[in-house]
Amino acid sequence: QTIINMEGIEGIKIESFLDLSQSKLDVVKKAISKIDKNRYLLSYLMAMTNPTGRLITINKNINQIVEITPSETQEILIIDIEKGANVSIKENTPLRPFANRIIGINVGDEAKLTHARSSFFNTPTDLSLVNVEVQKDAEYHLEQYVTGSEKRRSNIHIALTGNRAKTSVIGAYITEENRHIDQQVVIDHQERNTESTQQVNGIGHKKSKSSFLGRIHISKNAKHSDATLNNKNLALGKNTTINTKPELEIYTDEVKCSHGATVGQLDEEQIFYLRSRSLSQSDAKTLLCNAFIKSCIRGNLTQSATEKFTQCLK
Repeated sequence: QTIINMEGIEGIKIESFLDLSQSKLDVVKKAISKIDKNRYLLSYLMAMTNPTGRLITINKNINQIVEITPSETQEILIIDIEKGANVSIKENTPLRPFANRIIGINVGDEAKLTHARSSFFNTPTDLSLVNVEVQKDAEYHLEQYVTGSEKRRSNIHIALTGNRAKTSVIGAYITEENRHIDQQVVIDHQERNTESTQQVNGIGHKKSKSSFLGRIHISKNAKHSDATLNNKNLALGKNTTINTKPELEIYTDEVKCSHGATVGQLDEEQIFYLRSRSLSQSDAKTLLCNAFIKSCIRGNLTQSATEKFTQCLK
């Protein structure tokens, strides 16, 4: 079962799906019903056929970091942050030959959740979906750091369903030689005065493959929304494959939106400058790459992400 190091702490209740009351089952059913079966078919099928999972209910401010470590091959975790609660969650991904995980999150009115997650192990197949609803005056902040694997797919879907709901996504990724990663981040503005930011940087080594799709959807009810998306990538090899696709879909007026994506290489003038200051070619490249990737590293995973990415860049 999922390992949660905060069981028994006041304000957190953890229950198996098999032990839930009818009202709590309704919370789980509602969360699962929000999965877009057309976009996330594998996750939807797993949710429909897997009756096991756990519901975490948080109803007050938690001053410590809640650590979650999924341990099952296929697992569903529903997190319900009730009105006004404030919590930070750190999600650890263990080494598994195959994983298909779903995390459904509801951030209640005036609540705040900071969600830090990482995937650093090389596994044959790693699939995950984080499906989030952010209610009125609530905030959801995601910090995600990943490296490539044999096959890794990370889906993030955030729906801003309440007036003045806010979300931010910051992340970084590195694909080493012969590694793969595919990431999708969809932010759906469904109500007025909602705000979102996405800032994700990536580096591809040698013969590796990465894909990033960032999508902003502004519904007809989402006037005065403010949304930005920025994805920057460095390709360090002639055979490196990096695909990036920013999408912006707007169905109303009086909104402020921007999106952009780049794929480039290291600046030879910057390398020359560093070499003129006695750095080797290799050290100059590593220094520039570290500066590029660290601009998107912050929060509870700063140390572990910095150490892992520094190791990948050596």
